[in-house]
Amino acid sequence: MQLAELRFEGERLESAKVRRLYPDYEADFEYRFDASGRLTALEGSVEVWGKWIGRKDLLPGEDGSAPAGRMRFYGTETDEERPEPERAGNYAGALERYPVYRKTEELPCGGELKEAVRMNAASK
Repeated sequence: MQLAELRFEGERLESAKVRRLYPDYEADFEYRFDASGRLTALEGSVEVWGKWIGRKDLLPGEDGSAPAGRMRFYGTETDEERPEPERAGNYAGALERYPVYRKTEELPCGGELKEAVRMNAASK
């Protein structure tokens, strides 16, 4: 299953998190945008429920090259970094398959953002 969470700062889309749910883990892709709607950060994370979380910077270079950073691992109850868990490689591949949306309009829901802004404002 896949779902998305949108976070607004006033009328501006601040971030979009795409969540992919699997039987024993979840892969998240959080896209953050500046005031003009351009991508400024992209972080991927994998959580093996109840065991560990792995996070990685996925923001590609302007030329489309993949970031060189490594995945960092944490416990599910703390932000304290920990050594790479056994079998982490079995799940890390979930972060290899993600689209890069360089502008808010490119998001799958980009055409409905004005309606989402209106609904967000009405809920406050």
